[in-house]
Amino acid sequence: MVQPPGELGHGIFSEPIHEPGENSASCILKGNGCSAGVVTGRARVVTELAECNALQAGELLITRFIDPSWTPVMGLVSGLVAEVGGLLSHGAVIAREYGLPAVLDVRGATDIIKTGQLVEVDGTRGTLTILSTEFARSAGAQ
Repeated sequence: MVQPPGELGHGIFSEPIHEPGENSASCILKGNGCSAGVVTGRARVVTELAECNALQAGELLITRFIDPSWTPVMGLVSGLVAEVGGLLSHGAVIAREYGLPAVLDVRGATDIIKTGQLVEVDGTRGTLTILSTEFARSAGAQ
């Protein structure tokens, strides 16, 4: 398994920053809003590039990090969340170019979010909201 590079300032695998949402089923994870916009859809957790063949059009990509090899995938997804990254990272730049809402530096996202969950990515506020703990039947939940 490839580990993302470290970064200056704080450890990238520290505790996630989250808080309860407006209802009992929702939870809000916080990160850096790196590409403005809001999108709601089903999450697809992909931790390695080789798993990208499972992505369905319009899903929200939840991953550890984005490097240039992920660029072709961006045309398929409707939003991006990564555990590592900032405003000048490759994932942020590509998300802005593709017009995708993106939140990066969402610690623990690939452990907390499950494939098929309904989530909202708010790239303007820098939040990822879990709207439902239930999974879509067709998503092949992990």
